[in-house]
Amino acid sequence: MDFKRDLPVLAGIYSNRRWRRLTTIGHRACRDTYFFKKLEQGRVTIRSAERVWRWFGDNWPDDIEWPSGIERPGGA
Repeated sequence: MDFKRDLPVLAGIYSNRRWRRLTTIGHRACRDTYFFKKLEQGRVTIRSAERVWRWFGDNWPDDIEWPSGIERPGGA
């Protein structure tokens, strides 16, 4: 998993379909409203990135297909 490449893709899809700002998603996923800005700058830990990735896996809406080419947590 390439967090710097894949997490923004997941966030963009989720954001557009659920009318959520990236700051809101960052806050809900890891209590960091600036997570995606920090990710872009290379200033996040692997642990935080994995937490956000798992959050997407746990909270991905049933009516939105998980993007192909991006590993889903738990292999679902």
